[in-house]
Amino acid sequence: MKPLLRVLIKIAIFSIAIIIVGFNTSFCTAEIDRQQSLNVESIFGVGYADYPPRDPLIKDFKIAELYAQAGIKWIKTAIIVNWRFLEPNPPVNDRHIYLWDKKIMGIMSLDGLVQAYQDKDMGFIFTIRTVSPWATRLVLKPQPTEVATPPKDNKWRDFEEFVFNLVERYDGDGINDMPGLKTPIVYYELESEAQHAGYWQGTPEEYIKLLQVAYGAAKRAYPSVKLILSGINMGDIFDDIGPTSPNADVTNRVQKFGSLLATVKRNDLEFIRKSIAAGDYYDIIEFHWNRDYMGAYKTVDFIKQELQRHGLEKPIWAGDATSAPWLSPLAGDINPKFKARGDELSRSAIDSGHTNYESVNRWLRAEQAKLIVKKYLVGMELGLKKVIMETTVDWPMPERTPYHRNWHIQGMVDASGKPKPAYYTLKLMVEKLDGFSSVERLSMGEGFWVYKVMVKDRPIYVLWFESGKISGPGEKPAEADVGLSLDTMSIKITHIVTEVNKTMPVVETKELKGKTLNVRLTDAPVIIEELQ
Repeated sequence: MKPLLRVLIKIAIFSIAIIIVGFNTSFCTAEIDRQQSLNVESIFGVGYADYPPRDPLIKDFKIAELYAQAGIKWIKTAIIVNWRFLEPNPPVNDRHIYLWDKKIMGIMSLDGLVQAYQDKDMGFIFTIRTVSPWATRLVLKPQPTEVATPPKDNKWRDFEEFVFNLVERYDGDGINDMPGLKTPIVYYELESEAQHAGYWQGTPEEYIKLLQVAYGAAKRAYPSVKLILSGINMGDIFDDIGPTSPNADVTNRVQKFGSLLATVKRNDLEFIRKSIAAGDYYDIIEFHWNRDYMGAYKTVDFIKQELQRHGLEKPIWAGDATSAPWLSPLAGDINPKFKARGDELSRSAIDSGHTNYESVNRWLRAEQAKLIVKKYLVGMELGLKKVIMETTVDWPMPERTPYHRNWHIQGMVDASGKPKPAYYTLKLMVEKLDGFSSVERLSMGEGFWVYKVMVKDRPIYVLWFESGKISGPGEKPAEADVGLSLDTMSIKITHIVTEVNKTMPVVETKELKGKTLNVRLTDAPVIIEELQ
């Protein structure tokens, strides 16, 4: 072989080796990023990143900055991951065109949304909506909300392709990925409260088929992807019984729930049970925590009972966790916390011209901050892996129905971008408790809620007192004293932010004469830390 030829061959081999090494290096980098995204275990999340879409705080991604400053790691979508937006036209010659990088409604693109939040080191939970003018069945009963339906008989393959390409776009494997993707999108929820005809109009069997098709397509694109069962909403049926009632209450309440809904020709209970049973086609189960924090105990018991009936075990999340009290009772409510009084409170809260507007809003914003703490502590106790708190910003109110009034007051940031006390309390919770390793609710007597949370091998205590009586605007909450045994004689007490226009918690330090702290509690949680 001629010397020149040998040199050329060596150069060619060396060049190919460099290309292969370069390819493998980039592939490994993607794999490392993918693994890192799976290891973000924070329980703290918020919704939504994309609603209301025309709000400047949402469309200009200002909310991303605000919640990143609060330390939030997870954000959920509500409307943008919708088949009708991302593939508005049918394929031509089997060629699908997806609008990942095009502005939807002239406001934002899905790529742009992902980029804005990933720049703030926040991960996504996508809610997939199956609405399509060309691919899904017609809505039989129009509703105030957007209703999804199953694909037409000859469009299931198109739905499968949509899910596959959606997951492929954001899976971080270097193949057809969004340009600039930092970490993959791992979590996808299929529909929202599919049990309700107001959100999904199909049979349980059709929803299970939807799960099956989506699960197969998503796993084909990205084997580590996690599919979330459509959020289960049990309303307020367990809100009045808490953690200590016998399990028989679960069965009785569920039957009452089913009977009540049967009177209005809804099969919610059957739908919930059948979808839970389809455990081969989802990875995570989520319930929607729209009402009081007490209701989570038996909701989780019910879910676990249903899972056990079918030999299943799944992580449980809470989504749509309302941060403010659910004031106005709805038609299907069984145990409304505020009863008829709540409706008047909600009317006062939304009407700036109402005589009681100022006093009701001061009370409401304090109650919202308290409820956030209570839901996160109960969620930790129950082993929930995520609690997605609502809502990022005030919602508009196109109709003054009880439903719209309830959701209008959930914003943790107002429409001008000003954070409410709830926002600062959420930030405090993340600062104190994110990364916790264990949580224990201590038995201190009736009405006392005392949690010991271990964070970085240090105990942090969160305490409050519930008398069972609801205190409204201008009413003084009940108080009670409790003694807490500690391993130190120096402590720090942090009071959550409950007052409008306050941004920082009140903090006090105390030196104890013994190792027991006697503290007076109300329904406003306090955080106690031992000082070295």
